[in-house]
Amino acid sequence: MIELIQISKDFKLKKKRQLKQHPQIDGKHFHALRNVSLSVRPGEVHGLVGSNGSGKSTLLRIAAGLSRQTSGQVKIDGKTLLDGQKPDIGYLPSSGALYPFLSAKDNVRFYGKLAGLRGARLETETDRIMEMMGCTAYVDAMPEELSFGMGQRVRLSRLLITSPSALLLDEPSSGVDVIGTLHFEQTLREVSKTNVPIILVSHNAGEIERLCDDLTFLHQGSVHYQGDIDSMIENHESQSLAHAMYDISKELTQ
Repeated sequence: MIELIQISKDFKLKKKRQLKQHPQIDGKHFHALRNVSLSVRPGEVHGLVGSNGSGKSTLLRIAAGLSRQTSGQVKIDGKTLLDGQKPDIGYLPSSGALYPFLSAKDNVRFYGKLAGLRGARLETETDRIMEMMGCTAYVDAMPEELSFGMGQRVRLSRLLITSPSALLLDEPSSGVDVIGTLHFEQTLREVSKTNVPIILVSHNAGEIERLCDDLTFLHQGSVHYQGDIDSMIENHESQSLAHAMYDISKELTQ
């Protein structure tokens, strides 16, 4: 289980930007996140949505131990994440790269070694994960030979071989073709069956609706809505999550 409790994050502004009018600016600070809480139980997929700049990626980086919150707590399986401590979490940022000097399979194998796998078990797990992710056709390909979608599959394979206690995915299907997206969604369903809690950031409302048990809607660093998807759709008398998100965004910007 992953718990984010009253997470706030402030950034100090440069002098020339301190006078700019913005709801998230208070004197010399930009409030990127304000008292954001959410929890994801084992096997759940929690959607994190909101417009660009709403704080989604910042929240994931804090949960992954890559950025320090101004206040609040991160708990993994009931244990508080201390400052500077790197949790056993798989984090896939919206942009990143494979090791250019390693093949697709060696990229995954390297992460397996870092996780303590050796010998026959390392090879078995590498093959199993890459088959599950649909990577078997290009195990020997070098990163520059892979399409963006293929690269994403390999990047996710690297995380899965480490048996993470949770997955944090920042727009993992962005730039991936339709077939690749459908394969990713099927894989994520299979991963969730292993009781790994997952937080998924996506601008694709259909993807969120198909994959997630519930969601958090961030607006200007604060929680605007949190709960199940059907209730959000019903509350706004919408036909789909995409329509509900559009209606909410329109209301918030008026």
